[in-house]
Amino acid sequence: MSDIDKAIKINPDFSAAYEVRAHVYFNKRDYEKAWADVHKAEALGYKPDKEDLEFLDLLKLVLGRGNKKEVLNDLSKYTEEVYVNRGNFDFYQKDFTKAISDYTYAIEINPNDVHAYYYRGLVYEYQGNYDQAIHDFNKTIGLNSNFVGAYVNLGVIYERKGEYDQAIPDFNKALELNFNNAEIYYDLGIAYDYKNNYDQAIADYRKAIELKPDYVKAYDNLGFDYYKQGNFSQSVSDYTKLIEISPKNADAYYARGDIYKKQGNLAQAIADYTKVIELNPKYAHVYFCRGSIFCKLSNFTQAISDYTKAVELKPNYTHTYFNRASSYGKQGNFNQAIADYNKLIEIDPKNADAYVGRGFSYYKQGNLIQAISDYNKAVEINSNLTVAYEGRAYVYFGKKEYEKAWADVHKAEALGYKPDKEDLEFLVKLKKASGKDH
Repeated sequence: MSDIDKAIKINPDFSAAYEVRAHVYFNKRDYEKAWADVHKAEALGYKPDKEDLEFLDLLKLVLGRGNKKEVLNDLSKYTEEVYVNRGNFDFYQKDFTKAISDYTYAIEINPNDVHAYYYRGLVYEYQGNYDQAIHDFNKTIGLNSNFVGAYVNLGVIYERKGEYDQAIPDFNKALELNFNNAEIYYDLGIAYDYKNNYDQAIADYRKAIELKPDYVKAYDNLGFDYYKQGNFSQSVSDYTKLIEISPKNADAYYARGDIYKKQGNLAQAIADYTKVIELNPKYAHVYFCRGSIFCKLSNFTQAISDYTKAVELKPNYTHTYFNRASSYGKQGNFNQAIADYNKLIEIDPKNADAYVGRGFSYYKQGNLIQAISDYNKAVEINSNLTVAYEGRAYVYFGKKEYEKAWADVHKAEALGYKPDKEDLEFLVKLKKASGKDH
């Protein structure tokens, strides 16, 4: 604009400069200034060509000058392309209100403009106005039954609405028209995933990869579908391929690490989780996962280190406090265990397991009164928590309240508790102490 203004300042009678500036003002929606420049250009003898006449009619339409019906009739002799193009620019700038306005003008000029309906449908889809988008895409198809993009976007919208049986035919129709499109097979696979038809979803993802061998998202979904089917070896294979294509994909290492953990391949799981941490040091849950494996391997020091990092990154991560408390307990560090259970209870006062854990820690410290209090609280929160009754039985035994201990043992058994070796030894002691060993 500054160059045009400079040209007019140098030569105030430069008619073409006014005409060009009128177009600029129009695109900026400064219609009155555009109108003034048109008349200035005409006064200086500018002779409009066919495109300029079309522009003048568009300007009349938005300003409400002249007879609307006559203006629209004149515009129909030219093209609605100006509005469609400007609407596309508005869409790109995320000025959706203006974009819709421009596409609507284009449709008013030419009710059979397939692109105006399609692009307006895209704007409505982007805004989440799915019903209006569906209307425009259906209108697009009505004007051009081979318009692939309209079918694809209809499928995507129905998918988002949870209407998968409606989405699938639209994706299939799009594939009839464009059978070499990997993205459409991928979208179709997602629809089948939502219907839990994993075999068909897998077939569609495979087809997508056949057409696009480095399709990362398709490999990701394949790996997850095989995981859901319990086919861990194939899931690992697909995530491994994904990693070959995208070696810095932290989510792929995380997913594969989870599968290795499921398979009992703990060393490989640790390796994958470690790689995730290398790629994304702030991924709190991965520290938790790796800590859980170290805990399972009785490497409590390393487990505590990972849990500590997890709570640094995610301070209200209750599962981490519980696991770290448990690890401290395994080391005999009951003061630290109690501190973590305290924090957990502060965050989640209704966490019955936290009271059980703290009750056990107090029991191991010999603080039987506080232990009973915590087990009572656990039972109050969850009256079917077998481990609370089992733990409280131990405490009552320590307090020599054998009848109460027996009551809790029977309650735990009634809830399905299966005593392990230590519990069986405890029962022998309880029988002897209570005189029921005869």
